[in-house]
Amino acid sequence: MTTPLPAATDYTSAANQAAKKTFMTSVRTFLADLLGTAGHGFDGALLAAPRRVTFVGTADAITSTLAPAPAAYVTGMCITGLLPGANTITGPTINLNSLGVRTAKKRSGTGAKVALVIGDYNGVLPFEFEYDGTDFILLNPLVPARVDIASAATLDLSATSGNLRITGTTAVTAVTLASGQMRRATADAALPLTNGASLVIQGAQSYTCTAGDSLTFIGEPAGVVRVIVDKADGTPVVGSAVPYTAIAGFTLSSIAGTNTTASLTVAAGQATALQGSATTQTTQITKATTTAWAASNGNAINGTDAAASTLANSATYHVYMCSGASGTGSFVSASLAPAFPAGYAVSARRVGSFNTTGAGAPIPYTSVETAGGSIRNYLTTQTLDVSATASASRVLYTLNVPTGIKVRPLVRWNGGNAAYYSILWTSGDETDVAPAAIPTNSWSAAPGGDGGSVGSEVTPHANQLDLTTNTSGQIGARGTTAVPTIYLVTRGWDDFRRA
Repeated sequence: MTTPLPAATDYTSAANQAAKKTFMTSVRTFLADLLGTAGHGFDGALLAAPRRVTFVGTADAITSTLAPAPAAYVTGMCITGLLPGANTITGPTINLNSLGVRTAKKRSGTGAKVALVIGDYNGVLPFEFEYDGTDFILLNPLVPARVDIASAATLDLSATSGNLRITGTTAVTAVTLASGQMRRATADAALPLTNGASLVIQGAQSYTCTAGDSLTFIGEPAGVVRVIVDKADGTPVVGSAVPYTAIAGFTLSSIAGTNTTASLTVAAGQATALQGSATTQTTQITKATTTAWAASNGNAINGTDAAASTLANSATYHVYMCSGASGTGSFVSASLAPAFPAGYAVSARRVGSFNTTGAGAPIPYTSVETAGGSIRNYLTTQTLDVSATASASRVLYTLNVPTGIKVRPLVRWNGGNAAYYSILWTSGDETDVAPAAIPTNSWSAAPGGDGGSVGSEVTPHANQLDLTTNTSGQIGARGTTAVPTIYLVTRGWDDFRRA
C-alpha cells in the first residue's frame, strides 16, 4: 500500500515536501513489485531496455549490449535494429548482454516454430525479434527472391517459404506439407506430377508441367496434399476436361514428301494417354501448339524408328503424340507398340495413321475432326480398289486405308448389269452370309443386300457402306451369282482413334 498525500494544498512547507517524497517513493516501490512479479511475465529492467538496439557480432552469431542491462531474458521481450548482414545458415544465434546464446527462428503458415531459411534477413533493413521463452522469433522475415528446390519423388515443402522454384524433372508422387500449410512454386522444366491418393491434382489427373507453370500446394488432413496448376500459356489443365479415352485436336495435315523427306504437321490438342510407361485412365497429353514431324529427324522425338529414317514401300505408319520428362512431341512408327524416345516415354497416344506408296512416299489426305474425337480423312487422290467379278462366296478386298487398326471406309461402288443378282458387302469381322436372292424385282428376306440388278435394270447402290475394316484393311463382298463385275472406289476413312 502507498502512503496517502496530505489533504493540504500547501506543499511548500518542509513537512508536506517530505510527505510528497514519501508518496512518490511508495509508488515506485509498488510498481517495481508489480512489474517484477514473475507471474505477470514482466521484468522491471525490460521497461528500461530500448527496442531499437545496435546489433554486432556476425550475421550468423548476433550479439548486442543493451543499456540498461536486463537481468535475464523475458518472454515477450522485443528488439529491433540493423543486423550485421544476411544469415547464411538456417540456425543463426542471438546473445544479448552475455545472457546466453539463443537460436533465431520464425513461424510457419500454421504458427509452428520453424528454422529460418537462408536469406531471411539482411544487413540493409531493420529486423525485429521477439523472445518466446526459448528462442528469438524473427517477426518480419524477407521473402527470398527465389528459393530453388530440387524435384524428388517425395518433395518436402514443410520447411520452405517465399518464392519457390522446383528444378529438375524427377516425377513427384508425394509432397510433405502439414495440414493448413500452403506453398506456391514455379516449375523450372518438364516436371511430372503423378496424381494419387496422397497427391491430388486438379481434375484427378496426372500432369507434366512445362517451364513457367505455377503450382499451388495445399496441405490437407491425413497427409493429403492438393495441387492447383496454373499453366504458363493460360490454357486449362487437360486433366480437368478430358475423360478416359477422349481425344480432341491432334489432327494431321500437310502430309508430303518422299520416303526420306516425308513430313507432316500435328495440330494442337489434348488426349487421354493409352500407352506409355506410366499410363493410367487419367494420364493426359496436351500440347497447345502445332508439332512439325519429319522422317529426317531420325529415331528421336518428332522423328521415326523406320530403318535409316526411310519409310518402307506400301506400308502403314502410325503417328503418336508422346510425353515425358523432356516434354511433348510426335513420333512415327509402323508398330502399334513402339519404343518411344527417351524422355518422352511416360505417356503416349496414337493420333492418326497414313499409308505409303509403292515408293515409300506418304499418301496425303485432308482430316476433319468429327464427333467424339474421331477424324474423317479424305484422300487427296481417290483410288479404285475393287474391280472384279463378283463371287457367290465372300471375297475380302483390301482398301487404301491403314492396316493394324479398324476404320470405317468411305467408298462408292457400282455393279454391272446381270440377270437378277444381289451384292452384300460385309465388314471383315462380320459373319459371312449369303445375300437375299432377287427372284423378281427385289429381295424380301434377311440379310437383304446392298444393291443388285433385276434383269437389265440395276437397282440403287449404297454409296456409303456402313462398315468397318478388319485390321488388314479389308471388307468383304458376296453375290447371289458370280456374274456381275463390281467396282469400288475408296475416298478415305473414319479413324476412331481409340487404339
